Amino acid sequence: SPAIVSVGRPVAAKVTVRAAEAIAGAKLQWEVRTAYLKTVAGAVQDAAIAGGESEQAFEIPALDADLYYVNVWLRKDGRTVDWGSATFRVTGTGSIPVIRMSQKGYARGEPVKGSVEVKDAPAGAALDVQLVDSWERIVASRKTAARNGENRFSIPLDASIAGLAFSVRACLVADGRIQARANFEFPIRQPVP
Repeated sequence: SPAIVSVGRPVAAKVTVRAAEAIAGAKLQWEVRTAYLKTVAGAVQDAAIAGGESEQAFEIPALDADLYYVNVWLRKDGRTVDWGSATFRVTGTGSIPVIRMSQKGYARGEPVKGSVEVKDAPAGAALDVQLVDSWERIVASRKTAARNGENRFSIPLDASIAGLAFSVRACLVADGRIQARANFEFPIRQPVP
């Protein structure tokens, strides 16, 4: 299987199974997760396991640009016989080489400001800048037309939002798919009043 695939294209995946003898009634379970552990695809299918080495194929649906983990389990009667994991990256058109923040941290209620550098943005692309808390909730966002070079942002943050650790996530969106993304983590000082 390729380690790098293109946005919007399904991935023909396969796993090699080595067994001392045939395993009748085996199932192959697989799931795809993002780096933030969100499951985005998965299935359970019958697996024909003969003695020796055999390949089991499955198709991962088209995904947005990101780093992904694929976990695979070989199961028999609901029990795990063997398992494995691998990573792969989905890439699109354009890139976000860097997110720059206007300062190292922000006081509660202070607008979060910075810029997102975009390279080779597809025609008509949008830039979606999200503020995400440590529980993976999007607490604020701004979407604008993407342009190559520096794209400034200012996201107001309600003072009542709890948490100390936040991320700015920038996504370059074109043709209904995320073509590139980047992340920057930073603190929000002062506890909730």
